[in-house]
Amino acid sequence: MRLLLVAWGASILLLSPVAHGAEPSSVDKARIARTIATGSRAEVERSISQIKQMGAPRDLLRQVALLLQEGDPRARKNAAYVFSTGAYPSVKAQLIEALSDEDEVVREHCATALGRVRAPEAVSALGRLTSDRSPVVRREAAKALGHIGSKAAVPKIVPMLQDSSPDARIAAILALGALRDKSAEKNLLPLLQDPSETTRLAAAKSLCALDNAEGRKQVEALLGSPEPAERRDGIKLVEDVKHPWIRDAMLGLTGDNDLNVAIAAARGLALQGDARGVEWLVRSSQRVAPQSVLKIETVLEDLQLSSADRKAILARKPSPGLVLPPLEQER
Repeated sequence: MRLLLVAWGASILLLSPVAHGAEPSSVDKARIARTIATGSRAEVERSISQIKQMGAPRDLLRQVALLLQEGDPRARKNAAYVFSTGAYPSVKAQLIEALSDEDEVVREHCATALGRVRAPEAVSALGRLTSDRSPVVRREAAKALGHIGSKAAVPKIVPMLQDSSPDARIAAILALGALRDKSAEKNLLPLLQDPSETTRLAAAKSLCALDNAEGRKQVEALLGSPEPAERRDGIKLVEDVKHPWIRDAMLGLTGDNDLNVAIAAARGLALQGDARGVEWLVRSSQRVAPQSVLKIETVLEDLQLSSADRKAILARKPSPGLVLPPLEQER
């Protein structure tokens, strides 16, 4: 089953020539701004790492933002990309203005950046981009509007359900779920019968976010499938849709006889905000075979569990009703 619903960028950690812990000088900042204006992608990535190490100084961000207005095409694209990699609210106004840039790459990155900032003042400008000539820009505009969460965006997103670009269409479907506007149900329900599996799944997810019974039925069918792969797909689909019935389903699946399903369910339970998910992962890592320990540790690393929290979990009594996997070997 293909789940093409979420795309996540990977961060690149690179060494900075700015001394760790040192106050960045105006010379350092000017050098970084120049590199962003003229540099290659690798050089820009290094500059991003340096900006984050410096704590994103506002005066440096202003220098980079000037490139959006005054730079040549490379400088504008590089600056927009920098802002798309983090949340920089101090440059919201410049990002909104740059949504009208003639270069679609600039518009794309600025839309992404405004979604990260969750800037409600950008809703109108982003709404105009839902009919942009570039499908990538339309996709990023829909995603950003979903992140911002203003229901005022619904009338702009609904027409995108007929978008010729599959990616833009999926982004619109998911954005309607994120906006939690019940009026969108009537537009999403027919998509449960769409020929595209990815479209059907996206619609089911958004309908679950709207607490719709038909969407829930589709997801419950996946979670209760006899096929482990489909159960895992169901977990992945709704792990970030917070709802009591989804949390309860995740808890139940931590007792699944397929360990990979159980691990996925525990992760989903943790993402639902239920501490029993992390507890299950920690305790299970003491019980399963070595090849499964690595899978669990990868999830715990992703959840950013500290050593102190792990020790605290192991020091207390297990939560009532927690179903752990069989003890496979002594640890």
